[in-house]
Amino acid sequence: MVKVGITGGIGSGKSVVSHIVSAMGYPVYDCDRNASRIMISDIIVIEALKNLMGEDAYLADGSLNKPVIASFLYKNKANREALNAIVHPAVFRDFEEWSAGCGKEFVFVESAILFESGLDRHVDKSVMVLSSCETRIERVMARDGIDREQAIKRLNSQMPDEEKARLCDFIIRNDNGIRIVPQIYSLFDFLKG
Repeated sequence: MVKVGITGGIGSGKSVVSHIVSAMGYPVYDCDRNASRIMISDIIVIEALKNLMGEDAYLADGSLNKPVIASFLYKNKANREALNAIVHPAVFRDFEEWSAGCGKEFVFVESAILFESGLDRHVDKSVMVLSSCETRIERVMARDGIDREQAIKRLNSQMPDEEKARLCDFIIRNDNGIRIVPQIYSLFDFLKG
């Protein structure tokens, strides 16, 4: 089994690539979705997060109090690192268990922070979905209903594309007018090597 990480900056279209790969019959683990699930289902993680942020990190129904968590996360880098030190290892374990049960030649994991989180150490190959800065800004503005300044701030908060591209084994271009599916077929040719 070959584990493949799909990454890219906000608005790059990594979810589009993941959906196409999934439609081709390959399992894709979505880190964001599974991290959210783990944060409300894993008792050890829940207790650690309550100890870190306080009881009000969770609502009475057990769901995440997203404004409280967001405020904590964006307050400073130390807070983000403390929360990530709790959540990331649990996600890594969950991904390993999930991938072991897939029984496929290739399994994929989608993560915006593949390298920043250390998840790259759990995959065999990495793929970056790369789009121009302007394309990403427009996508994020449309998707999130935010202004240009806020979109640029979000882009600038992430690892630079050039740095991420240097770390990846394969690049998929996802700008307007560029076809993705032929590039995904090329990716599989590369993976089968």
